[in-house]
Amino acid sequence: MTLLDLAREHRRAGRYAEAAQTLQQAVSQSPMDPELWFQGGTLAIKLRQFAFAQTLFEMVVQFTPGDAQAVYNIGYCRFRSGDPEGALASHERACSLDPSFVRAHIARGQMLYILGQPDAGREAFDVALCLACPRSETDQELRALVRVVRGEFAEGWADFDQCWTRARSENLRDTTLWDGQPDPDATVCLTVDGGFGDTLLFVRYAPLVRARVGRVIAALESALVPLLRGMPGIDAFVADTTEIPPRTRFAGLWTLPRKVGTTVSSIPASVPYIPLPSKGPRLAPTPSLRVGIAWAGGKD
Repeated sequence: MTLLDLAREHRRAGRYAEAAQTLQQAVSQSPMDPELWFQGGTLAIKLRQFAFAQTLFEMVVQFTPGDAQAVYNIGYCRFRSGDPEGALASHERACSLDPSFVRAHIARGQMLYILGQPDAGREAFDVALCLACPRSETDQELRALVRVVRGEFAEGWADFDQCWTRARSENLRDTTLWDGQPDPDATVCLTVDGGFGDTLLFVRYAPLVRARVGRVIAALESALVPLLRGMPGIDAFVADTTEIPPRTRFAGLWTLPRKVGTTVSSIPASVPYIPLPSKGPRLAPTPSLRVGIAWAGGKD
């Protein structure tokens, strides 16, 4: 294994300090290798060092001007640094370098919306949706999100389902997936997709799943279990796979809207769908409207 491969492995496992140390060692041996700069920029993004990441990607582009991914990454860093105009310029350049780059077209559309050009933004999204199905799960997830936001549920949820299956192909080899069909004798295990916010959004589908099968268990984030305990449609929570009964079928939370045939008019909308805690602090009554804003759901 090369130092570059080892650095990638550390980064993907979340061992960022080890990844940085390994990259420094690799750069000392090959200081003019653009791939090392690229990986350094990718790591800097993980560490939220966007200005440094942008510098590294700009070095990559100086050596390889046709690297659309590096140009796109510069745009991402510019946006995260508060420069949407610069980000738009980079994304437009990435699209010109690689017209099939789905993520760049979607990012271009997002920047146009942010800059007050919604018609041009919709046109950029139209281009992204007309392209061939992307090979990258990230690009396909972005395309799926655009479709869902536009109300193209059938196509969007199908994209999400494909992403979910592709990303877990190795783990699903010996696993039976729930296909959404009613089976009163079936046990279905709901699994995590995304972060806390995704879980809280999609767990509303648990009662619909429970109405079709005999039992529903949930392998969700342990930090959310106290909040979700007593949630309608979930019979039990499990902490790890050893607690899952044999012949259980699995369904990722992201796949549930497609499996139950969600349309705009059938989105589960009962409020509150998460049971309110019986204990804990309470806000004093008020006749005024209260609005709660969540900036982030996780510690990071």
